[in-house]
Amino acid sequence: MKPLRLTAAAIALIATLAPAIASADPHRWAGPSGEPAPTSIEEARARYSAGNRAVEAGRWSDAIGDFERSYALSGVPAALFNLASTLRALGRHVEARDAFDQLLEAHPDADPSQREKARALRDEEQGRIATITLEDLPTGRDVSVWIDGRRVGDDGARPLIVELDPQRHDLRVERARHRPMHWRGVLSGGDRRAIAVRLAADPLAEAPPAPAPAPAPASGGVLRSPVFWTILGAAVVGGAATGLYFGLKGGGSALEPGSANVVHL
Repeated sequence: MKPLRLTAAAIALIATLAPAIASADPHRWAGPSGEPAPTSIEEARARYSAGNRAVEAGRWSDAIGDFERSYALSGVPAALFNLASTLRALGRHVEARDAFDQLLEAHPDADPSQREKARALRDEEQGRIATITLEDLPTGRDVSVWIDGRRVGDDGARPLIVELDPQRHDLRVERARHRPMHWRGVLSGGDRRAIAVRLAADPLAEAPPAPAPAPAPASGGVLRSPVFWTILGAAVVGGAATGLYFGLKGGGSALEPGSANVVHL
């Protein structure tokens, strides 16, 4: 199996499609648990070839799935190399760096030229990764950090440093009984951004609980209340009038999709 080669034009074309990925722990891709069976090797070859065809057709997400499956079945370093190269081309630099790291650590006997290339690309990817440092972030189980809608792993180390792909990001820090803190910004490749966390107490969170509702009348309950039946009668009459209105207004087609009585959301 030969490593995947991506042209500079292809890389430039898809760079804007890079998804945002926050990473606390390195990504790892599973290989086979033991010696692969012949049928697994055959499927791995087929998925490897399918991944190459997907790249040539510009179906990058499909290529990632094929290379992941090929590596899971065979453990062949070429599949992991192609996976890392595809992630790199998609701008998913954190994952690409981790995939190259895994290749170098788990496959010391891989082809020397492939390892040399993987090491050079790994260092290149490391330089493209941006980081944010959250300063003055409180500790505790009631503190959570979210980036682009994903919760960031927090082992309690301070300051908390998060690696990100270069693009626009949305940061949200939450703490119980405090107002959330928001930060939005664009990170370029290799950016090192320090963000001071300022969480203001929420006075509404300290307000006493609302009083319990008054108990229902003991004799007869709400069903015997004249006020209840008066309100219910008005509601029923109003509902009947509304139904009559729509029946007269549009006849049998009053609630069909093309009628004026249907609200289009």
